[in-house]
Amino acid sequence: MEITTSLLNGWASKVRDSYINDSVDPSESVKAIVEEKDLNYKQSQRLCEASNISIKKALRKSEGPDDVQFPLASIAVVAGDIDDGTGEVEKQASLQLEPSFLEKYAQQFFSGHASKKEARINLTCDKLAMVVEELRRKTAEARKKVHIGEREFEKAANRILDYLTDEARANGSVDESYTALSQLMPKHAALIDQLYHFADKNLEVNLNGVYKKPPSIQKEAGMPNPASEIVRLFEKYASVYQQVQDDRVSHVNLRKYQAKAEGQLREMILSGE
Repeated sequence: MEITTSLLNGWASKVRDSYINDSVDPSESVKAIVEEKDLNYKQSQRLCEASNISIKKALRKSEGPDDVQFPLASIAVVAGDIDDGTGEVEKQASLQLEPSFLEKYAQQFFSGHASKKEARINLTCDKLAMVVEELRRKTAEARKKVHIGEREFEKAANRILDYLTDEARANGSVDESYTALSQLMPKHAALIDQLYHFADKNLEVNLNGVYKKPPSIQKEAGMPNPASEIVRLFEKYASVYQQVQDDRVSHVNLRKYQAKAEGQLREMILSGE
């Protein structure tokens, strides 16, 4: 069945009136129309979006706040067993097309965080355009967070290098601090080795003739002091290092989702869906 904008808006108005006048859940009203008119997945999705926009406009006061609250008409509830034309493997590989992906962000938009300018193409594009806008904002924030974290990591690394330089100048090696960290923090063994390998290269150049050998564990060393300065410095270093790694992963994932959402939006625009 082909549906026109006029039909879609008419059905959306019925969903709106049922919610406002009789407190009928929008998803239930949409589901009843979908079953009666035998709508397919995309048509059902568009009706959900049209209904949400219609309800929001009706509830929003002209001079009041934009954060109206109401239960969204959800394609996840409405569609049920309706075939959306996507195979199971493709669904798993294309997270941005799943209702949960769009509705996660739509929930924010329709509760008062929507863009002030509504897209004029069609309702499906409206919703996805807002998702793209939000993803762009989140990606920019994530990128900024990575840059800030990298600067903090550089500061933490330089503080440790200063400490190790003083230790090497005094003792001719950094065995004492390397042993202390290796004994107290075995879970960070790889990061400790990475740090001291980098420091080793720097100390060879900066303390030529004073610094004698790569770090090694002192076999006769006693129990290290867990409150020592090197332990405190390394705990900060390890914490910032892990945070930067997590932030980088988050940024990469957001960029991936943004690109997928932008690609889907372009397809919708070109196809006129």
